[in-house]
Amino acid sequence: MRPGYFICICPDFEIISDFINNLLKNFPGNWEKKLIWGDEDQSDIFFKFLTSSSLINTKQAIILRYAEKLPEQFWNKLSKFLNRFNPDVCPFICIEAEWNKGKPPNIEFLKNKKYFRFAQKKGWMFLCPGVDEQFLTEYINKWSKKNKIKISYEVMSHLREVLPKDLSSIKNELKKLETLNKDVITVEDLNVISPSFEYNVFDLINSIEGMAPQDKVWDIILNKEINSYESIFPILGLFKREAKILWNLFQGESVYLPNWVKTKKIKIAEKLGAKKIIEIYNIVLEAELRLKTSNINPAIVFENVVASIQNIFKNL
Repeated sequence: MRPGYFICICPDFEIISDFINNLLKNFPGNWEKKLIWGDEDQSDIFFKFLTSSSLINTKQAIILRYAEKLPEQFWNKLSKFLNRFNPDVCPFICIEAEWNKGKPPNIEFLKNKKYFRFAQKKGWMFLCPGVDEQFLTEYINKWSKKNKIKISYEVMSHLREVLPKDLSSIKNELKKLETLNKDVITVEDLNVISPSFEYNVFDLINSIEGMAPQDKVWDIILNKEINSYESIFPILGLFKREAKILWNLFQGESVYLPNWVKTKKIKIAEKLGAKKIIEIYNIVLEAELRLKTSNINPAIVFENVVASIQNIFKNL
């Protein structure tokens, strides 16, 4: 017999959706999905579906989104519905609140419910913290294997740095690589995801931070002719992202980096300290504002940003 219901706890609905799709493939019969919205308090519709029967030989997966937004009376009322097995319906109750440092959101109100304890016992639970380092690495590996695409450790490292942190956007970015129709993806190919790879931005960042030869900084800037709004804004975005990574590491928070890179950047973050990391972030924000509100040559603005950030690192 198939499971009677599922409680899904994950902040990324695309991940939940993939789980449900894979599960339904193994359920007997034909299944269609119906979405119910907890943040719009459609609980009455949800309960109505739970007692419905199929007349056209199509079973229904009733997916309740944002269930965490529903009031206490919903969770109390839910008991009598989940105590009965409906062969034509399978409810998926989705709690999409953010996790805190790898731990599920507060669900103390659920832990004393019989249906929750029963779901734990039967394995009718799906828990995932979202797109963390482990998930992203495993997903990229599955994607490359499925599409018969080889990627090096270097490409994997860059993908983990530049890919978005939600699964729907990740899928869209990886589709761009699929359109290249290549068996092997190189670092240069990543331009289709982030134009910054055309300008060796990660070499530039590493050079500024002292993780690569210092003379690379101006070689990259001058040789790559980074002088247009279109080329500079994405790079400034990566500078801000780098500042955020350093801030998170300084605060002892988790970031998506290879361990050997993380170890080096933790030392950098500790040397900088909170004040200098904030200063780097503010330098980039000010540059973005200048580019948007003045007629200053964008190349000069960018060179000033790099020089200012480089000075911070030189004075450590």
